[in-house]
Amino acid sequence: MSASIVVVPEVGKITVVKSKASRSLRLSVKPNNIRLSVPPWTSQRTIQQFIASNIDWLKRQQPTQQTALLRSGDKIGKLHTVLFKKVTANKMPDVRVTNSQIIVGLDSNETNDNPAVQNRAHRGAVRALRKEAAQILPLRLRLTAERHGLVFKSVAIKQLTGRWGSCDNQKNIVLNLYLIQLPWELIDYVIVHELAHTKHMNHSAAFWDFCCELLPASKDLRRRLKNIPPAVTPQNARA
Repeated sequence: MSASIVVVPEVGKITVVKSKASRSLRLSVKPNNIRLSVPPWTSQRTIQQFIASNIDWLKRQQPTQQTALLRSGDKIGKLHTVLFKKVTANKMPDVRVTNSQIIVGLDSNETNDNPAVQNRAHRGAVRALRKEAAQILPLRLRLTAERHGLVFKSVAIKQLTGRWGSCDNQKNIVLNLYLIQLPWELIDYVIVHELAHTKHMNHSAAFWDFCCELLPASKDLRRRLKNIPPAVTPQNARA
C-alpha cells in the first residue's frame, strides 16, 4: 500500500491511497481528511479525472463547522494565535502548529479567504485545539474527580461534532477537543456532567440533582451551552 497527497484548490488536500484491497476508486470524507482509495494500477490521469468529476460533491461534504473565517491575529483556544504567511517559491503551502501559533502558508496566488487556505487554517486550528485539550482537560478532569470522590476508568480527547462529551457504562470518559475554546465555567460544567454519569448512567431527575450537588450553577451553565455548537470558533467570532 502506498499513499500520496494531491492538493486541489477548491477542497484542499486529498490523500490518495493505492491498495491491493481496492477494486474501484472510492472517496471518503472525514473531518479535515479527504481520502481516495484506488487499485494499485490506477494511473495519475485517471485519479485526476475522478477527482475533477467529484469536485461539486466534495465541496458539499466540507464540514459545516468550518464557517468561521479565520484571520491573522485570531485567538484559538487558550494558547494559540493564527498567522497567515506567504511561503517561498517552489515550497508547498501547508500549516504548522507551534506552542503558541497556527502558521498558515499561502503561495503567491492565494489570499486568506481562499477556500483551500481556510481549509488549511481550520486543519491547523483543530490540531492546536487537540494539543491544548490533551494538555489541559485530562488533568482538570482528574482534579475534579478527586475533589468530589468520584472514579473514572479512562479519558480520551476526540473531535466530536454533536456533543461535548460522553461517559460509557465502564466509566470511560470522552471529552470534545472543542471544549478548550469555552470559558472555564462551561468546561467545568461538561466535566462535572460526565463525572455525574459515573453514578447515574442516564439523564434522570437524580442525575440532574447530582450535577447541581457537584456544581450548583449547572442549570444555568447547561442553558448557556445549548447555544454553542462544537466548532472552530476564533475569539473574535465569540465576542
